[in-house]
Amino acid sequence: MRLVRLTVWMMLCCSVANAAPAGDLYAAPGHLYRVGQHRVNLICLGSGRPVVVLDAGLGDWSPSWIPVQRRLASLTTTCAYDRAGYGFSEAARTPRTSVAIASELHALLLAAKLPPPYVLVGHSFGGLNQQAFADLYLGDVAGLVFVDSTVDVQFPPFLNRLTGSELAAGRQCAAMARENAFRTEPASFERCFHWLWGLDTLPNNGITPALVAAVRRQARHPAPYEAHVSEMTQLPTSEAEIRARARSWGSLPMVVLTATTHGENELPAALRDAMVRFEPVWRAAQDNLAARSTCVRHDLLQSDHYIQFYRPRAVIDAITHVVSAVRAGGARCRLFAADRYAHNLVPRTEQ
Repeated sequence: MRLVRLTVWMMLCCSVANAAPAGDLYAAPGHLYRVGQHRVNLICLGSGRPVVVLDAGLGDWSPSWIPVQRRLASLTTTCAYDRAGYGFSEAARTPRTSVAIASELHALLLAAKLPPPYVLVGHSFGGLNQQAFADLYLGDVAGLVFVDSTVDVQFPPFLNRLTGSELAAGRQCAAMARENAFRTEPASFERCFHWLWGLDTLPNNGITPALVAAVRRQARHPAPYEAHVSEMTQLPTSEAEIRARARSWGSLPMVVLTATTHGENELPAALRDAMVRFEPVWRAAQDNLAARSTCVRHDLLQSDHYIQFYRPRAVIDAITHVVSAVRAGGARCRLFAADRYAHNLVPRTEQ
């Protein structure tokens, strides 16, 4: 099995060795599809089934998958999209709850004529959206991969205070964009741009000048700030929706990837201690997520929250594992039998 994974990884690497810089893929629209009253940007690579569908975290959009999407193109059709208001997608009028987002994603996949069932992949808040999708459209789901997914858990008080500060900053940036104030206040624009765009601080980000220029143009409009703020304010509603609709996913092949740290090293000592104490709570909630399928592998990774940047090979391996299980049909759970509900501590091996 190890030899098979190594061979797949070499094939994926070699298939993109001469490709254009990874970030350029997201510097222009892929294909825009009408979903309700707005158009949504979808970027698909590769061919074959099942279709892998990638959803990014809170405040993120398709460039969040720079380290993995192109490398998955030789495996199967892999699609990333910009949620309403982000990137090249138009803003939506409805509150940004996970059920609303999942419904729009389902409509987007139908509009793009991408056949179900899908392998759903979600990072952070995107994982919450994919949970909603699986609960709403279970018959259209072939497998699941959660990348340090948002889970219904009680956060420490200091994180709630930080969220309040984030909301205030986002609302201010949205107001300045609506009033066209960035033209006369370049320092405020730079502050808002960096509030919106943080991928340049992460490893393996593949960011290019063309992508940065595209995001800077987007950051002059209110839509991405408003989408971010709406997702944040609606988070309690999204979590309540998941609780209300939660159902067993039976024996769907599933991999849950859980990070060991969440920015503790950047926090003051007192807050760092509180965050360290929170980590077991987060892992227990991830266990609860893993328990929703009987065909599951749960890996605890030495990584920070953005596993797809810190440990891209782990994410590629997880998606490959689930796609292989789907293609194996009736024998699919044999691939997972030895790993069921395991805390597989996977040490850091990537730079």
